[in-house]
Amino acid sequence: VEDGILELRRLSKELDNEFFEFQIELLENMSKYSGWMNMWICELEVDVSYRLIQWCEKYGYLNHLAHIYVYSYNSDYMSFSKVEGMEERIPEFHKGVALAEKLDNCWFLVEAYRKNIMLASIHGYFDVCIYFYQASLKVIKRSQDKVKEAGTYNGIGYSYCGLEKYEEANEYYNKALELFYHLELQFLLFLVFVLHCLINIHQLEH
Repeated sequence: VEDGILELRRLSKELDNEFFEFQIELLENMSKYSGWMNMWICELEVDVSYRLIQWCEKYGYLNHLAHIYVYSYNSDYMSFSKVEGMEERIPEFHKGVALAEKLDNCWFLVEAYRKNIMLASIHGYFDVCIYFYQASLKVIKRSQDKVKEAGTYNGIGYSYCGLEKYEEANEYYNKALELFYHLELQFLLFLVFVLHCLINIHQLEH
């Protein structure tokens, strides 16, 4: 990809075309995140030129701009150490979310929150995970995606386990079980049921 982008840059100098330059710089940003599909590099921050932001606005690439704000900024895990003051610590993320809301891009909103959930989860900030799961849940209910809703309940249950709040975990695991049962997703139903049983065993032992 890097060799291809270098060749495109060489061509853009010959063409002296601003829109072509914009497309190349946008492609370069996207390639850093495997086309914004690789969530396992959620801690990767990439320098973004001011002109790329301006070009996205000028040419109406607002969905792309939302992705840039979410993935290229605010990936320091320390920003997710507590819920209080969260909005002030991740301003670009909220710019991206605001754009996605304007575009009614529910799919991306869920993905944006998932990035933060992953960042918080791998560092053990489970209260922050719940904060973003709840924000995600509002979007998912709007889109009426019952599978994602059940998965979100499961994630909240897991986060409460991380906080050793087992009654709350049980409550959300039960919500996930109920939805998976009605959706007839037996494998996921079984997985959540196992987690539910493990919590009950833990509670009995303590």
